[in-house]
Amino acid sequence: MAEGQIYLCFALADRSFCEELGRALQTVGRDFSQDDPLSQTADTAIPPQLAQASICLVILSQQALGSLRMRNQTRWFANACAADANKRMWVIWREPVPQERIWRFLEPFPMIGGSADATFTSVHLIELTLQALDVAPEAIAAANEAIQLPSLPPPTAVMPQHRRRGPWPALFIALALVIAGGLVFASGILPPRKGGTLTPNTASVPTIAFATGMATPAITPPPTLARTVTPGAHLTPTVTRTRTPAQPTATSVKGAPAPPAILNAGFETPALGMGNYQYNPPGGAWAFTDSTPQAGSGIAANASAFTNANPSAPEGTQVGVLQMEGSISQVLSGFRAGVTYTLTFAVAQRGSVNTGGEDFSITLDGALIGTSKPATATYDNVTFTFTTTTGNHTLKFQGLDSAGGDNTVFIDNVRLTG
Repeated sequence: MAEGQIYLCFALADRSFCEELGRALQTVGRDFSQDDPLSQTADTAIPPQLAQASICLVILSQQALGSLRMRNQTRWFANACAADANKRMWVIWREPVPQERIWRFLEPFPMIGGSADATFTSVHLIELTLQALDVAPEAIAAANEAIQLPSLPPPTAVMPQHRRRGPWPALFIALALVIAGGLVFASGILPPRKGGTLTPNTASVPTIAFATGMATPAITPPPTLARTVTPGAHLTPTVTRTRTPAQPTATSVKGAPAPPAILNAGFETPALGMGNYQYNPPGGAWAFTDSTPQAGSGIAANASAFTNANPSAPEGTQVGVLQMEGSISQVLSGFRAGVTYTLTFAVAQRGSVNTGGEDFSITLDGALIGTSKPATATYDNVTFTFTTTTGNHTLKFQGLDSAGGDNTVFIDNVRLTG
């Protein structure tokens, strides 16, 4: 069973569904805490319950995607997952959501509900969620009996049902909600969740600060990695190029296991701040190369001395830096034999200080998947397919620098499907 404290992150429109999910979790003996969309705390605040959780269940709906509070909490936890392999997050689809509206940092995480084009009943979604948490079938059956609302409608289906009954029921309901809301806020309390008492937590809470009016940072040029080489033949990348952003893969929990998760796929950890870069940065899931006369790799933020001649990062605000014969690698777990995996990432040449362009190879445990040499400083998505054996394998981007000299590429938004 996927153990650990669970945190439920949801918007106000999904509160009824969240209550039923919470009742099911209580029935199967799982500890959980939940967000309070009516809380008066700042939208940028991270609740201590979320900071302590090892599992986050994100209830996704149209209204949820408009919630700054939810976006900040889920992005914070996504970064926490990149830094801590013991943390996990699932996204539960409550209703169809346009692909272009989905937060890109959710792409690496498994989706519960099948696809963005299908609406699942609430009972089915809760059952799939319990399956994802590896709850025993007999416990799931008991949880289904504990759910009081057999088929909650998706959030956008609620208002049309009221309109079909005429205006008066809706007016009475609205009046009752206004009166009840006034009593709640006047008393300064919220009703306790069934089965326990809601106790305020006064622990200090980390916050996400959003700076405005930031001055343009002073740029410190990166060291030039100089060497004398005999230029070799340029490698021809065997890739399929597309400028269409990759869409998140929505996988039903009842189907095949999810592909290996690539942590810190957008190189957002550690957060360096605009205008900065760092060779071999600590704290993330990737392994980098220290700066030497022949090689270097690391992370660079937008407007740094590395990236100031390139467009902004395709995902987030930072990119991976692969310089000369440097390398970037990560050990991935959960590969299965007989499965064709698709690796996709965004890549661009450095817009300045290139002496012929960087090329690099992509390998799995040293076995070549393919090679790439971006044509321009504009980010393109490149795609490779491969098969492998069951188990853990090391994905590696290895700089080749066939042209010789100080050449660099930037890599971002690494995704794996299969």
